[in-house]
Amino acid sequence: MYEPEKVVAQRLAKGVSQFLVKWVGYESKDNTWEPIENLAGCEDIIADFKEREKTRQLLSNLQKNDSRLRLQGMEARLLRGKATKKTSKVEQYGLLLV
Repeated sequence: MYEPEKVVAQRLAKGVSQFLVKWVGYESKDNTWEPIENLAGCEDIIADFKEREKTRQLLSNLQKNDSRLRLQGMEARLLRGKATKKTSKVEQYGLLLV
């Protein structure tokens, strides 16, 4: 009898939800896609997988938001840098813009 170690992915194939199962004592290359019916009694590993996916998705969203904020910060620094360069040139040539 095969013992599932963990669920590593989920997909929808022909309208049927399937889980990619890592089996105890087997390498990842031996993982198999299994319909929920074949995983009776494995509710705990399915729940663990869903919780990991939920956490992964939240982290992914945070990283996307962080990237957007970093880009906005970079744009602001670039704009400040351009203003600083203009000021530097003005100071360098002794010009005063009114």
